Amino acid sequence: KRLSPERRDTGRMALSTALRNLRRAFSTTTTAGNLAFKIERTKANNLPVYLDYRNGRTKCVTIVRKFKGDNKVLESHISSVVGRQHTVTSKTGSIEVLGDHRRELTDYFSKLGF
Repeated sequence: KRLSPERRDTGRMALSTALRNLRRAFSTTTTAGNLAFKIERTKANNLPVYLDYRNGRTKCVTIVRKFKGDNKVLESHISSVVGRQHTVTSKTGSIEVLGDHRRELTDYFSKLGF
């Protein structure tokens, strides 16, 4: 099935915006040693970035757990990676982001050295 040119351009614009946000986040020269937060890996040596479906599987939420330190700084890093238009919410022991952002966040945290 072919997409109309308008829909194709909209998808390209969204993809280019996401790539621009990732480049901006990766272009920082920060490492895990000089950040105000630390993310611990799970027992299986994975990053604690999870996906949860809510409201009868109509709402997708990405959850980051097992972090220590300043959660406001971590929230700002996450919002710069996923884009400012996505809602980032801090809960006790976790940070939630609306949408599926597992790949972007795990790539970013790996790049930082966690």
